[in-house]
This record gives sequence, C-alpha cells and structure tokens, in this order.
Amino acid sequence: MSIVNPVFILGVPRSGTTLLRTLLDCHPNIACGPEAPWLAGGYGKVVSFKAMHDSLVSDHHGPVANFSGVGRRDVAEALGLAVSEILTRYAASKGKARWVEKTPSHAMDIDFLHALFPDALYLHIVRDGRDVACSTYNGRAKWGRIVDLNGPLAITRENALLRWARWEGLIMESRGRFGLPMHTLRYEDLVIRPEATLRPALEFMGETYVDGMADYAASEHDFPGWEAGSADVLGKARLMGSSLERWRTEYPVEELQTLPTLVWETLKRHGYEA
Repeated sequence: MSIVNPVFILGVPRSGTTLLRTLLDCHPNIACGPEAPWLAGGYGKVVSFKAMHDSLVSDHHGPVANFSGVGRRDVAEALGLAVSEILTRYAASKGKARWVEKTPSHAMDIDFLHALFPDALYLHIVRDGRDVACSTYNGRAKWGRIVDLNGPLAITRENALLRWARWEGLIMESRGRFGLPMHTLRYEDLVIRPEATLRPALEFMGETYVDGMADYAASEHDFPGWEAGSADVLGKARLMGSSLERWRTEYPVEELQTLPTLVWETLKRHGYEA
C-alpha cells in the first residue's frame, strides 16, 4: 500500500481548525474526522503512535537496536502505513477516497508527521491572535488550562496570545526546515468568502470545489463530545461573522499595550493591523 499525499490541517487552537475540517468533510471525496491525539499525543491518556515510535527506535529492547537492517526510517514508514490504513478505512466507511487529518496540537509535532508522511500536504489556517486569545479565555472555566510547549499554562488572554505567536512560529519554522508544501488561509476569509477561500485550498490538494460545501449543517459529521471545537460548530447552523474582531471589545486596552514584540511581529506577518 502506498501513501499518496495525505493532508494535515495545522492551526493554533481556536483558529478555526474545526470549521475548516467540517467544510472539507462536506466534499464527496474527502473525509476529515475528529481530532486524533492517538497519533502524536498532546492530550488525553490514549497511547499514541508517537510514543510507540519513540520506544521502537530508542529502547534497547526495540527492533532498531536488535534487528540488523531495521532503522528509524523503517519504523516510521511502517507506522505511517498503519495510521493511513486506519484513516483510509474511516474515509471508505463514509464512501470517500481520501482523508484529511486535523489536530491543533500537531503544530508541536510536525517533525513526527513529516517522518511518517514525507509526501504530506499541509493546510495552515491562521486567525487574528487577539481573537484566538479572547476565544480561549472565554472557555477558561471549561478547559482549565491550555497545552503549550513546556507544559500546561493557566488560561489568560496573554498566555493564549503568546502561545498563538509561538505555535505560528513553529509552523513557519517547520515549513522552511522541511520544505513542506503548505497552503495558508485565513479564518476571516473562510467565514466571509467560503467558496473563494476553499477553491484554492482544494486546488492545492488536487481537488475541485463542490457547490454546497459551505452549507456544512446539511451533511453529517462526527463530533465527539470531548472535542472543544465541535460544540462551536454544532451551535451554529451556518457561517457567521459575529466572532470576527471580537478583540476590539473584549481585549482590555491596557493589556494590549503591554504585549511583547513577538506578538506584534506575528500579527504583522499575517497581515493583521496593530
């Protein structure tokens, strides 16, 4: 079995990754299901393929240490085939030919994704970090803490905004380091001009836009109760612009004035005004 251009959605939590995956899941050829912490870990207690990979290539009882002719690349290829088989069967159960995967915490594990899927394509969705921070802060009672590079953080607007800037930096750094084929789109454009925004993204994937994709409520999707973004999409029967530039009324001016340079540079890099 060969792996041909799997697609991964990259984006910081609360950037519209669930909305994008739901819209893509409306395509007759694409299955884009729930998040997959079982792939690289990141949260939850599920044993991940990444943990298995690290054990197989590093443990002195593992195959790399004991079976001559078996190396890291062999392990990564075998695990990539297994992951692809799971997701291909998921797609087939929906009557679809290919899969797209989205788990926001994979921004921290792009090197692992690249090891398993060296021919993968990446869709990168970016949203104004100030709106991301407000959305994250609004859910603080439900989520408690947020996942970051060095462990969980208390949910404050500043922590959420700093994480957004760091993760966006990770995505761009990985793109350059591995030469990843990546198409970037903005959440704001997706909400306001869904067809015009999805068409080039689908063309990048080798697919064509299908009329009605923006009407995501007309199709069935898998929305697990533990997935934060699912509740947001389920709660809205159609695309709405009410969440755009919420930071202008929700983010205290005095807090914005003390943000570090990294945040302002990242906002500017993605075309968001100061």
